[in-house]
Amino acid sequence: RLARPAIPTRHGSKVWTTPRKKSLGISGRMLSASQQRKMGLSQGGVIITRVRKSISPFKRGDVILSIQGRPLRSLGQAAQIVKRSPVHRVTVVVMRGGVRQRLDVGL
Repeated sequence: RLARPAIPTRHGSKVWTTPRKKSLGISGRMLSASQQRKMGLSQGGVIITRVRKSISPFKRGDVILSIQGRPLRSLGQAAQIVKRSPVHRVTVVVMRGGVRQRLDVGL
């Protein structure tokens, strides 16, 4: 990994920063088959059980259906899509209150 460059301060010294790990800032688990049926979904998804970022578009109970247009098949896949994203924003489709919503999420 490449470290972020040093940032000069007003006093001439430099502050070194470390690379930030990309994350959606959530915890979750895969939907069970019965949950999928109840929600009328033909695909799987990740139900959010905890939101860790103070400023987040996610809410507890949201179901992530896709990230960057890719349907989710596992929690690991979600983490890999985020980790490999060349940008620091991703498009996430969630089911919230029975309605699909598209969110633009900062990492």
